[in-house]
Amino acid sequence: MNLSFRAIVSDWQDLATTPSIGITPAGNAYKPPAPTNLTGIIDIDGNIQLFWEYSNTFSPYDNSQESVTFEISINGIRTLTSNTKDVLYLVNDRTTDGLTPPLNVTVWAVSSVVGKGYSLIDSVNPTLIPD
Repeated sequence: MNLSFRAIVSDWQDLATTPSIGITPAGNAYKPPAPTNLTGIIDIDGNIQLFWEYSNTFSPYDNSQESVTFEISINGIRTLTSNTKDVLYLVNDRTTDGLTPPLNVTVWAVSSVVGKGYSLIDSVNPTLIPD
């Protein structure tokens, strides 16, 4: 969303000849809300899949012009990105990072229009899924 305005700073300026200044609002009202309900499962190989819920009904923009991705930080060590409401944290990456559950996870929705939104911060102890 682009807006424009004209700033009149003195009595002698004419509104008709004052140039317009364009702005793109990026205030808190436009930030994507935090995802909710973070959960996780761990498979027999040790890969962890994290899930969350998200609704982008916040958007004042035409949804066809905006996309939302997710940025996920795990214990402040590993950053992952996802285009869906889940992400896979591979056992090889966990081994490299030296992390075992529970994990401290932060998830942000990132709007293609206004950038990073509010975060969901939670501790996740994934449940083991049987073979």
